[in-house]
Order: sequence, then C-alpha cells, then structure tokens
Amino acid sequence: MQRLPDAAYRALVEAAYDPIVVISPDTRLVLAANARAETLYGVAAGGLIGRDITGWAEEPEAAADRFARVVETGSQHFEVRHRRSDGALLTVDVAASRFDLAGRPAIVGVHRDITSRAEAERSLAESERRFRDLLGNLRMAAMAMDPTGHLTFCNGFFQYLTGHARQDLLGKDWFDVVVPAAFREEARANFLGDLRAGTLPLHDRGLIVTASGEQRTIAWNYTVLRDGDGRITGLAGIGEDITERLLSESALRESEERYAVAALGSNDGLWDWDLRLDRVYFSPRWKQMLGYLETEIADGPEEWFERVHPEDLSAMEHELTEHLRGHALQFRAEVRM
Repeated sequence: MQRLPDAAYRALVEAAYDPIVVISPDTRLVLAANARAETLYGVAAGGLIGRDITGWAEEPEAAADRFARVVETGSQHFEVRHRRSDGALLTVDVAASRFDLAGRPAIVGVHRDITSRAEAERSLAESERRFRDLLGNLRMAAMAMDPTGHLTFCNGFFQYLTGHARQDLLGKDWFDVVVPAAFREEARANFLGDLRAGTLPLHDRGLIVTASGEQRTIAWNYTVLRDGDGRITGLAGIGEDITERLLSESALRESEERYAVAALGSNDGLWDWDLRLDRVYFSPRWKQMLGYLETEIADGPEEWFERVHPEDLSAMEHELTEHLRGHALQFRAEVRM
C-alpha cells in the first residue's frame, strides 16, 4: 500500500484481516488501501490509489451523498453495491469513520464482502413473500402461533372464516379468541402441553367459534416450528373447513339408515345401481323372490340381466338405454325372470 505519514497506522491497516480503504475527505480519492481491499475489488497492488470512491459504486450519486454524510457526521455504517474491476457487482458492508492520521484528515472505511449473505437474504425474503402470497390467496385457513398460543400470522381466508379483522387476531390468545368457552381451558392446557413436549398430533380436527358465535369444524394439518438448535418456537397450521361436509355425511347416513329400514320392511324387491362403480345393491327380498339366499347373488349387473327371459331382454335394455340417455324420466320394464 502507499506509505502513510505514520508507520504505526500503516502497519495497523496492512495487518488488518478486513479490507480497508483510506479516502481523502476533500477529494473522495483513495489515499491508501491494504492488500485485502485490492483482492476484494480485483486490482493489482496500488490499483485503487487515486480512484474516486463513487466511481466504483453502482449508484454514484447516492454514494456521493453517503460519503458527504460520513464527512459531516464523522461515522456511518451502511451497505452498498460496488463494482469490481471485472464488472461483477458486490454487496459490501462499510463501516466508515473520520480520523486524523498524523495531522492529515482521512476517512477510513472497513469493507466486508457480504454478497453471499445478501443474496441469501434476498432469496429468503422472496421465498417468504411468495409463501405469504400463496397463503393469502389460499381458500384454506392458515395461521401460526408462538409457544404461548398467541397468533403471529393469519391469512385472509382465516379472517373471513372467523369474521375477525386482522388486528383483532394478531398478537391475541388463540384460545381466548376462537376456541369455544365450554372447553377452552381444557383445550389450552392439553394443546400447549403437547406442543411444548413435541407430542402434538400433526393431523387433527377441532371446533372454532366465529365472531358471530357460530361453531365450525376445522381439519388441521400442523407443523411444529423449531430454531437452529431444535428448540420449539411455535406452530403453523393449515386448516380446511369441513363443517358442511360433516353435515352432508351425517344426512347421508341418516338417509341410508331410513332406506335400509324401508327396504327390510317392504314386500317389494329393491335394487340400487351405482353407475360409477357398476355395482348393484339387491335387497334381501329381491333375492328371496327369485328363490336365492342372501349370499348366492353378488353385486354385478349381470346378476340381473342374465336372469331376464331372453324374449324380454331386448325390450328391457331399450327402455333402460332411453332412460340413461335422458329420453325417459323413469325406467319401467315388465319382464319374466
């Protein structure tokens, strides 16, 4: 590096592990730079001397303003994009301070290459943005909480589902806000205990109560959040509102039960053809009317068609085809079996 007036300063700068650049506060020209700075910016020995510090900045005007603040305040810490001699851009962390070197004013800057870290941070920020956008547009409830049960994140659909505004959810106790009062304390103790112990089921369903007092059933998929040391830092969950589905399933079961009771009490033979699976339910009475035991007839449609009298089969198949094509509202056929 260029010889400085004071040998002690010169030795200190040259021996430093970090790249160091010494700049004139009056001209912004480099007075000296150690070998690590020359390596960082890809120049030969002495290649930085006499260069204007703003000339290697990606945004020269911003760099000039920043340098002026260093001169004015005496110290600044900032990140800046500098260009190497080969044209590559570096993200550099700069700690700059004004010094009096043996009676000569100078700005001493410690330059640290943080390009990899900055790119990783940008990638992480972009990944988090895309993830939050995804959750924001997802037609499923998404939330996150800390180990004490306080909400740290909720997406728009969760707000819509619960009827609560974002400010009424974030930072609030999950159990106080959305868990029905009847079993709130029990749920709090069990849920948080399992979370802290790492024994929380990753798939579960539970009731939540909305702002209007309506209860909804949510099927949750949980992910336990941990830090780099493996300590539990919270929980994230994505949930599907299955309230209507459960009601439909319950109604279907009740209908099937009524149908089964009616079939058992009827003197008519009943059949029910599932066209998607190509399977037919034949009631016990249907089989009995033909002289068969319950176990002697399977559930294939051929069990029916093969027992129709050959002279009646063609007409029956025609009526059935007309009905399946939508040309007849009902299927009616009189056949010998």
